Amino acid sequence: MLAATGIRITRESGFVIDRIRAYKVVLDKRVIASLHEGETKHLDVAPGAHGLHLRIDYCRSQSVRFEVQPGEIVEFTCRPNARMWTAPFFLTVGRTHYLSLRRIPTAETQRQDTGLC
Repeated sequence: MLAATGIRITRESGFVIDRIRAYKVVLDKRVIASLHEGETKHLDVAPGAHGLHLRIDYCRSQSVRFEVQPGEIVEFTCRPNARMWTAPFFLTVGRTHYLSLRRIPTAETQRQDTGLC
C-alpha cells in the first residue's frame, strides 16, 4: 500500500496582523481548507501538477506551482507579509502579495537544485 499523497501546510504564528482570522487554502482554483494561526494541515492531493495559493478577503498570496508524486508529501509554510505599518500598501497595490506562501525544500529538491542527483 502506498503512503498518503498530499501537502502539509503550516501557518507561522507570532504575527499580530490576521491573528484571529483564517486563511483559505486554494488548490487548483478550489477552496479546500481554512488555516488558523499556528495550525498545520495535512491535505490529500492527487498526484500530478497543481497550483496553490492562499486567500483572505480580497487579498492573497502568489500562486505556487508544484508537482506531487505518488506517496509524496509536499510541505509549505505561510505567514502574512503585511505588518501594521505596511498594511495600507498590501491592502491596495500589493494585495496579491499580502500573504507569503513558500515551499519548504526537501533533501531531494535540494539535491536537484545543486545538481547532485
